Amino acid sequence: MIEKRAALGAHLGAVRVAACLALCAYSGWMTNEAAFAYVAPTFPPARDAAMLASAFVWALSAAAAYYAPRLLSRRVWLAGSVAMLLGACLAAFVGAVGVSPLLACAFCVLYSASFIFPQMMVVAGLSLLETNKHRLACIAAALVAASLARCLPAVSSVVGGAALHVAIFAVVVALMWRQCGAMLDKVSSGALAADLQAQSPRSFLAPMHALFSCVFLVAAISSFGSMLALDGQSASWSYAVNACVVVVAFACAFKNKASEDALFSFVYLGLLGGLLLVPFVQTGVLPLARAAIGACSVCFSMLYWLVISSVGARNPFALIPTLGIASCAESLGVAVGAVLASVALGISDSAAMGLLSAGAAFTIAAFIWVFFKRFSFTETVRGVEPTREITPSTEADGGLLDQRSGRVAARCGLTDREGEILGYLAHGRNTRYIQEKLVISPNTVRTHIKHIYQKLGVHSQQELIDVVSAEDL
Repeated sequence: MIEKRAALGAHLGAVRVAACLALCAYSGWMTNEAAFAYVAPTFPPARDAAMLASAFVWALSAAAAYYAPRLLSRRVWLAGSVAMLLGACLAAFVGAVGVSPLLACAFCVLYSASFIFPQMMVVAGLSLLETNKHRLACIAAALVAASLARCLPAVSSVVGGAALHVAIFAVVVALMWRQCGAMLDKVSSGALAADLQAQSPRSFLAPMHALFSCVFLVAAISSFGSMLALDGQSASWSYAVNACVVVVAFACAFKNKASEDALFSFVYLGLLGGLLLVPFVQTGVLPLARAAIGACSVCFSMLYWLVISSVGARNPFALIPTLGIASCAESLGVAVGAVLASVALGISDSAAMGLLSAGAAFTIAAFIWVFFKRFSFTETVRGVEPTREITPSTEADGGLLDQRSGRVAARCGLTDREGEILGYLAHGRNTRYIQEKLVISPNTVRTHIKHIYQKLGVHSQQELIDVVSAEDL
C-alpha cells in the first residue's frame, strides 16, 4: 500500500510539473502576442530591452548561486517577482505603456523578468523526476499541450494578457511551491557553488562550456530566421505541426540512448531547412519556412529543458548556475538575432534577404562542423559527477593523514601554503573551513585548490583523499 501511494505521488508530481511547464511555455508565447506586440508601435526596441534585462537577471541568479546562495531563497524570489509583476500590471491597466516609450520599455522588462522565478521552480521540479526518460516524456507532453493551446484565439488586449499572466504565475507557484521547495531550500542554505566547484570541478559545467555557446547560437539563428520569415505569419496549422514534430522527435529520442544528441539533430536539420526556404519568398513558401523554424525552436526547447534538468538531477547545486548561464545565453541570442533580422528586413531587395538567410544557414553549419564536431549533449550531461558529502576525518587517524599529506606535498612539489591546504583537504575540510582557519580570502583558497589538483593529477576532493590515503609511509 505504501509503495502504491509513493508511485501515485510520483505520477501526480510528474503531471504537475508537465502542467506547469506547459503554462510557462504558453505564457512565453503570449508575452510576444499580447505584450510585446502591443508596445511595438510605441517603442519597438522594448522587446530587445526585455531580453537584455532577462539575460541580466539570469546572470545575477547564476552569480548568486556561486557566491551568495541565500539570495536564492524562495521567499526572496517570490517577493521580488510579485513586485515586478504588480508593476507591469499597473502600467498595463492605466494604459500608459501605449503612449510613453519609457513606460513601454519598463513594462516589457518587468513583464518578462517576473516570470523567471516560476521557470526556475519548474526546472527544479523536472530535475526531481526519476529518470531521463521521465523528464523527456514530461517535457514533450508539456510542449504538445502548449503548441495546441496556441491554436486557440489569442488574447486581444494587453490588459487581458497581463491578467492571464498573473493567473499563470499564481498557478505555477502554487503547484510547485511544495514539490520543489525542499530542493531549492537546500541549495539556498547550503554551501557556495563556487566552493563546491573548486572542490569538485567535474560536478559543474564551466561558465564557458560549449553548451552555452550552442544555446546562444541556436537562439540567435532561430530568432533571426523567425523574424526574417515574419511575412509568413504563423497560422493555427503551424502550431499543430509543432505538436506533431514534438511527438516525432520524442518518439525518436525516447528510443535512443543518446536522446539529447538525437534531439539536437532535429533542431539542426530544421534550422537549416527553414533558413534555406526563406530565399524562395516569391514562390509562396515563406509560411513553410517560418513553420520549419518554429518547429525546430520547439524541439530545441525540449532539448534545453532536458539537458538542464538532467544536470540538476545529477548535482542539485549545479542546477541554478547552469540554468542561469544557459538562460542568459538564450536571451542574449534572441536579442542579437532580432537586431540582425531588423537590419536585414530594412533591405527591400529579396535577393539580398535570401543571401542573408543562406549566410545564416552556412554560419550554423560551419559553426557546428568546426566547433561541435566532437561535442555531445549526452556526454555533457553524463560528465557531470554527483557531489559527494565528505566526512571530516577523526582525530584517531589524523596523525597518519598528516604524515601522508606531507609526503604527497613533497613528492608533487607543492608550496608550503599548498601543502598546508592539502592537509586540510585530506582531512575532509571544505573551503569555508580552510579560509577561516588560515584567515585568507575564498578566492585564494580556490586558486590554491586548483593548483593542488593540477599537481596531483586529481579532479575532486575525494580523489585527493584517495591519493593521500594510498601514500606509503
